[in-house]
Amino acid sequence: IDGEGNAGLTPGFNAYGAGITTDGMFDNLHVEDVSVKNVYRRGIQIFDVSTGHEITGNSVDGVELVGNGYAIITFGGDVSITDNIITNATGGIAANFADTIGGTGPPLVTIQGNSITGADIGMNLNGLDAGSLIGGPLAAQRNTIALAGGGADIGMTVAFVRGLVTVQNNEITGDGGDSAI
Repeated sequence: IDGEGNAGLTPGFNAYGAGITTDGMFDNLHVEDVSVKNVYRRGIQIFDVSTGHEITGNSVDGVELVGNGYAIITFGGDVSITDNIITNATGGIAANFADTIGGTGPPLVTIQGNSITGADIGMNLNGLDAGSLIGGPLAAQRNTIALAGGGADIGMTVAFVRGLVTVQNNEITGDGGDSAI
C-alpha cells in the first residue's frame, strides 16, 4: 500500500490518510506481511472494542502527521503486535481506550519484537488493560526504538493503565534532550 503510488498525483504528496483501518466491531483481524508506506495519518489502525487481532511481520515507512500520526495504533482492540519494522513515522506504536472520554474499552496488548527507527515518539501506550505485556524476558521479545534525534523525542509513554502492565527488556536509544520512558 503506497500513498504515493499514483504517478498522476503531485510528487511527494501522501494521498492516503491510512493504509489499513477498521471502522466498527471486528474480531480476529490478522494483518501479516503487508508493506504500508507514504501515508498521512495511520499505517495500520484497529478501532473499537474487539478481540483476537494480530499485527505481525509488517513494514510501515513514512507516516507524516506530526503529533497524531502512528504506524500502528489500537483504540480498544485487544491485539498482539509483533515483529514489525517501522521507519520514518512520527509515532511508532500507540494504544488508547476505545472511548477516550469515558475511559471504556481498555486494550489488552502484547507488543514484542518490533523495530522502530526515526520516530519522535516510539510508543504512546495509554489505558492498557491488566495483563498487557511490552517486551519480555527473551531477547527476541525485545522492542528496539531508535529515536529520530535532534529534539525532545520520547521513547515510550505508559499511562492510565487498568492494573498490572509489564514493560520488560526493551531497548531505547536517543540523543540530547530525548527521554526514554
